[in-house]
Amino acid sequence: MHIQLHINRTNEGYAIIMSMVSGVSLMLLSAAMSWTSGSAVQTERNIEFFKSGSAAEAATDKVLSAICQSYQTEDESEVYNNLSTYRAMVPTKSEDPA
Repeated sequence: MHIQLHINRTNEGYAIIMSMVSGVSLMLLSAAMSWTSGSAVQTERNIEFFKSGSAAEAATDKVLSAICQSYQTEDESEVYNNLSTYRAMVPTKSEDPA
């Protein structure tokens, strides 16, 4: 009695190819997620940068308008007398139009 085993040669290597495809897919997914995370962090940094720039501009405008008003109503000596007042001026929440 002779038994012959037929091995189907078309399915050889199927598991290794599927695991390789799965590995590459996971690598691509992790790269895309990393890029998205980095992009979100950069966007947050840009938002904070522009907020800071806007706050600095608002503070400058507030002081400059007070200096101009003092100069126009009085004279240069009034501006020099109020330097400490100008240095203490910062924008407040109530002045924020947003």
